[in-house]
Amino acid sequence: SCVLTFLYSAFRHQKQPDHAQLTNIFFGAWFFLWVALSRDAMRYDFFIGIALAVFTAFGLKTFTDKVGEYLQNARAGEIIAITTLTLILFWAPIGGHARYSLYAATQMRTAIPGYGQLNDTLHWMKTHLNNGVIAAHWRFGSQLNVRAGVKTLIDQDHYLPNWIYLYDKHVHHATTEREALEYLKTHQATHILITRDDPHETFLNKNPLGYKGFKPVFPKTNFAASHIKLWEIQYPSDIATNEKYLETTVPKK
Repeated sequence: SCVLTFLYSAFRHQKQPDHAQLTNIFFGAWFFLWVALSRDAMRYDFFIGIALAVFTAFGLKTFTDKVGEYLQNARAGEIIAITTLTLILFWAPIGGHARYSLYAATQMRTAIPGYGQLNDTLHWMKTHLNNGVIAAHWRFGSQLNVRAGVKTLIDQDHYLPNWIYLYDKHVHHATTEREALEYLKTHQATHILITRDDPHETFLNKNPLGYKGFKPVFPKTNFAASHIKLWEIQYPSDIATNEKYLETTVPKK
């Protein structure tokens, strides 16, 4: 519908001034350019809103003018325009843009970590951990470095995708406690943090209080029910390191 609307608006009336035609062509090109760019880089998708707003206004104006002419009542066209715009803004099946914009502003783009349990956990680390090395989901790396003042195993900046794969395999989906402990000891981890971003079936979520090598440390109350859990790792004396957990590339078969 966008394609047809933009083509129609660009070439609809030969009698209209050339500059108006060029404006429509420009906004059509703007829309398709940013759609192409945002396909694999979603951070750019808000730029298409400029073209969408222009052509929504044009579409409403053209539609209501036609209705007003047909009914011979300009006020009827105005009422229809207001009703249609309200539906576009608030009714989900044809857009609901105002509702989604509010959600994006208040939920999707809120401050991270904000005020809540994650922030409390980072503050606790900053206060209680000296020279800590935290095993956690890679997206929390920068927050742990800056807000908690600790080192991390994997984060946004290390450029070792295979380490993220190994963490997922040997920590999230470890088959035994020993496997997870060997991996963590190889990376010299002192603590491990599990959040909502970790898979629900992750190793420690299966039995949050039952492993000898992992001591719950934060939160202090209702640990098992918490969505954010921090363990201190207590390595048994027979746990050894293994170089395979440090491989930076997938080994060739």
